[in-house]
Amino acid sequence: LAAALPFVAVLVGGLKRLLLAIAVLNISFNWDVNFAYDYDAASLGAVGGFSFSLTTVALLGLYALWLADLLARPESTPRPPFRWAVPATLYVALTALSLFAADDRQLSLFELAIVLQGFLLFVYVVTFVRTERDVRFVVGTLLLALVVQGALIVSTRYLGVDLQLAGLATRTDVTDARNRFAGTLGGPNGAGSYLAPMLLLAISVFVARAGKARHRLAPVAVALGSVALVLTFSRGAWLSFAVALVVLIAVVAARGGVSGRILALAALATVVALALGGAVADRFTSDGTQTVDARASLFDTSVEVIRDHPFLGVGPNNFALVLPSYRELTGYAYIPHNKFALVWAEAGIGALLAFVALLLVLLWRAWVAVRVANRTLFPYAAGVAVAFLALCVNMNFEPFNGQMQTQLFWLLAGLVTALWGMRRPHAREVARA
Repeated sequence: LAAALPFVAVLVGGLKRLLLAIAVLNISFNWDVNFAYDYDAASLGAVGGFSFSLTTVALLGLYALWLADLLARPESTPRPPFRWAVPATLYVALTALSLFAADDRQLSLFELAIVLQGFLLFVYVVTFVRTERDVRFVVGTLLLALVVQGALIVSTRYLGVDLQLAGLATRTDVTDARNRFAGTLGGPNGAGSYLAPMLLLAISVFVARAGKARHRLAPVAVALGSVALVLTFSRGAWLSFAVALVVLIAVVAARGGVSGRILALAALATVVALALGGAVADRFTSDGTQTVDARASLFDTSVEVIRDHPFLGVGPNNFALVLPSYRELTGYAYIPHNKFALVWAEAGIGALLAFVALLLVLLWRAWVAVRVANRTLFPYAAGVAVAFLALCVNMNFEPFNGQMQTQLFWLLAGLVTALWGMRRPHAREVARA
């Protein structure tokens, strides 16, 4: 048994990495089945059913292995740092509390199941991502997912190739003015909310000179991700990307990381602008007023719901259920395109305050992680930080209640916290520098 233990440890360690990679990759592929699906609620933007996905399977496997380790080797098995998870736990608990205000508790459970899966992913990442090697592994997996999604969108647009495989399908939204492409990321706006932060992560790794293995993947991810982000024609994603990119350039320049790679990035931006700049400009001018007015109307509706249900809200995932009581389901009837308004309307003022506090804590942790990161960890810390910032900005334009967006939020929150937790070993080196 003693002789076999090292080999068992290697196999189990490899299985853990495989399961974690599956959980991370499936955020973009969203390979799942849904039970008790409510098509009417889903058409208004609610989570339509109970989702059982590859991420669910991977998390079950990861936690089963974790429990086995705790039983077999309680002294050497990592324990979750509960103090680090207090803001996240408070937000999840207050969201769950609003279940008692829901008229349709089954609908609420659909969303709570997604939130709980995301929270479990957050706890696992915070607990087990403890070294630079762990960070490189997760970031490398995210870059691979970006390459695949970029390739799918670019091939759909320019080669006319659509993916239809075992429940996975690329999506193209056809409008009067243009086609909008989403890969396997749901709708174009959802695709933009994924591509923008992942592209920022790839740019950070590329520009700031990270490890060699990720270097080879980063330029491909930047090239494909840039074109794919434009082809979503998501203005909210473009804006969040632009804001976070300015911050990234400032942070990299402050650390003396600006290099000839900036010129390569500028050349790529020029090529993309020349090829697609007209379509981008048209997106901002020709069809802007109608959609802005529609979103403003949805926000006004959310204010009315909040005014009637300020403390516990109407229950998680129940906004679509009460929507017909506040407006006719004509034109663009949907949940509000604002995460903060949606949280308050569905879960109440307590959950909103907890959510804002969680974001502020995570942004502070991201800033600290970037400041104290050593030379090799800095590209990853800066990339994760600005990716999370882009996500926060985009929450002003998207509901962020679906599976992909929710799990991406919790994954980035876990990476931010893990990088922040690694700050002490590098503080001395940064002080000397």
